[in-house]
Amino acid sequence: MPVSAETCGALRRLVGELQQLGCRIEQYSPTGYGADLADTWETIFEIATMGGDITLTPQAEQERYRTLGATVDENDPPRRGHERGWVMLATLAEQVLDLQQERIR
Repeated sequence: MPVSAETCGALRRLVGELQQLGCRIEQYSPTGYGADLADTWETIFEIATMGGDITLTPQAEQERYRTLGATVDENDPPRRGHERGWVMLATLAEQVLDLQQERIR
């Protein structure tokens, strides 16, 4: 993943400081061990959506979803994750409503 020159410099300084303290620094790439970064990114957005969108009204969430859909490629991992999270939230909301209605009966 591309990072800024400022970030690279900060990481180099950190590595140097840690090495001076006696730490051994190794480069690690999750993709070298079979990790799918696109899937991971998608999952992060799914979890974030489920955790953050609960406070939005259904209308506000639909508007945000329409805005996201208009600005991001449908094959984009964050968008897919957001969609999955949104579907999960809608499903959970329906289940909560069903349980509340059963209690009233």
